[in-house]
Amino acid sequence: MPMLTAPVQLSPHLYIVYFEFPHLHSGNVILIAGRCPTPIDCGSERAVPQRLTNLAQLGLEGRDFYQVITT
Repeated sequence: MPMLTAPVQLSPHLYIVYFEFPHLHSGNVILIAGRCPTPIDCGSERAVPQRLTNLAQLGLEGRDFYQVITT
């Protein structure tokens, strides 16, 4: 699967925001949406432009997050 150019909804409150395979320089980013949106992992610096574009498509910005789950 190539890098995502749009978020993919997995369930009503779960999205893949950034995905790269094979993992060359970044990791995947999953989003738990809702009242307190929470990303699971945040990718690398290389992922920032595409990640922000994909979040904007969901109506979110980086400053909308108060917590991150890391794995």
